[in-house]
Amino acid sequence: MSGLVPGRHLWASKSGCHVLGMIEDYDALCKQIGQGQKLLAEMDIQIQEAPSPTGRELETKGLRSAPLGRFVTAVNTAKLTLEEAARLLTLLWRVSLPTNGQCTLHCEQTGETEAEITKLHKKLFEQEKKLQNTMKLLQLSKHQEKVIFDQLVVTHKILRKARGNLELRPGGAHPGTSSPSRPGS
Repeated sequence: MSGLVPGRHLWASKSGCHVLGMIEDYDALCKQIGQGQKLLAEMDIQIQEAPSPTGRELETKGLRSAPLGRFVTAVNTAKLTLEEAARLLTLLWRVSLPTNGQCTLHCEQTGETEAEITKLHKKLFEQEKKLQNTMKLLQLSKHQEKVIFDQLVVTHKILRKARGNLELRPGGAHPGTSSPSRPGS
């Protein structure tokens, strides 16, 4: 049965045929195993170098306390090293990788994320289109505003000229009306 590994975002499986873990944990495990192998090799050398005592020698000399003490220390150190290696090994876990298109939760989440990204890209494209249309309308309205302003300037000039022509007529204006002259016009 698969379950989320605490502190990790990967799925562990007791029946998995692959091992996943942090590279730091793996490096530490390799170091511990190397130290254990070195200690066991030293212990093997000590065993081979030690002459086998006879029954009388054991009774008279004790058990050669100095080499035996070093051997016991080496055994205890090897035991601690192997215990640490076992602890580090528990930091690694077995997993079953997806095969034949089977997907785990991670794959499903990836699919959902890709769908969300596609949806957001589509929405962004639509917003860009709307922005471009708004920019075109704004440019068109500015152009129309300029055309209207230019037409008002032309109309203003024509009206000024017409007023000037009316004020310059001999006799002023039509009979019965008076046109006051404006200073500065």
